[in-house]
Amino acid sequence: MTKIKICFINHFGYSLYSNNYKDQRIGGAEVQLYLLSKEISKDNRFCVNVITDAYGEKQKMESFNDIKLFKILPTERTLFNTIKGFILFFKFLIKINPDIIIQRAVSHTSWMCALYAKVFGKKFIYSIANDYDVNGEFAQTIVGKLYSIALNHTYHIVSQSLKQKMILKKWSDSKKLKISVIKSGYPFSRPKTHNKRSILWVGRGEPHKRPEIFLRLAKRFPKQIFIMICNKSYDVQNWKKIRKKARSISNLKFFPLIKFENINVFFKDSKIFINTSNYEGFPNTFIQALKNQTPIISLKANPDGFITKYDCGFVCDDNFNKLVENSVLLLTNQNLYGKISQNAFKYAKEHHDIEKVALKWKKLFLEIMN
Repeated sequence: MTKIKICFINHFGYSLYSNNYKDQRIGGAEVQLYLLSKEISKDNRFCVNVITDAYGEKQKMESFNDIKLFKILPTERTLFNTIKGFILFFKFLIKINPDIIIQRAVSHTSWMCALYAKVFGKKFIYSIANDYDVNGEFAQTIVGKLYSIALNHTYHIVSQSLKQKMILKKWSDSKKLKISVIKSGYPFSRPKTHNKRSILWVGRGEPHKRPEIFLRLAKRFPKQIFIMICNKSYDVQNWKKIRKKARSISNLKFFPLIKFENINVFFKDSKIFINTSNYEGFPNTFIQALKNQTPIISLKANPDGFITKYDCGFVCDDNFNKLVENSVLLLTNQNLYGKISQNAFKYAKEHHDIEKVALKWKKLFLEIMN
């Protein structure tokens, strides 16, 4: 049987495969592509390739277990790098000759994938990263118009939630689009009893993540330990402001970067996970919290209403006072905390186990090729 060739476009994901953290731009999209490519590569029906960032290394190809890595995409956005990256992107895609290309989150590579697939008759699957990808707001920009054209020329779209699917159908050429809902996934093991001590926030220092709200919350609970893991974003000045304010709060520990393989320790140690984002897709951090039996208190984000539907925590209707009240409730009511903690793990295991998620992707690949 001829193997199906899959190519994942994971622009800033090389550090995950190499354990060589030179960049802080790793986010949920990169992590999900990494986990999915690893899981798919275990199946000998598929040949897995990954196009990723170069980090200035001369060697453009290397192997990671059964995955072939092609390190060609630029890490810095300059005109020269964009042109060079465009040429290398097409050169190596022609060399790989994949049957299916998968790319996740809005970027220049979205329309590049669509163009390659159109010219060479390949199948392009676009995977939605967050609600901003599909709410039509980004499509109003110049780059966004290219993205919206690309979106309408994909062979298949995978959303993380039913909400994303419904939003996309409102503004895109929905009659032509094939859309499936496949949730994000993580490896699972039954968490051991652990003394949870901290209140945790994890994310990039981007304005829509609203990290400053977590700082306000820490000040309201001076006897609690707060931990903030806040990676740099493109808005470096905003990140520096957050870091400066965070370091002035005595009961808060600030970490600019934690390696992916080490971050689970923080979720295991946290008794509450706080999300302050204005919008999300389905954050990796939600799954990381849930699989460690850590209740979620979300200021606003509640993908497909799962937090309330499965009783995994609280949603605060974008109200800071409710954020404080619900924090008090979980910190003081042990029976309630225990119930929500068990619900969290049960929900995550059922819906976000990477093995189950990968099965859905593989079924999609086989349907496309048949």
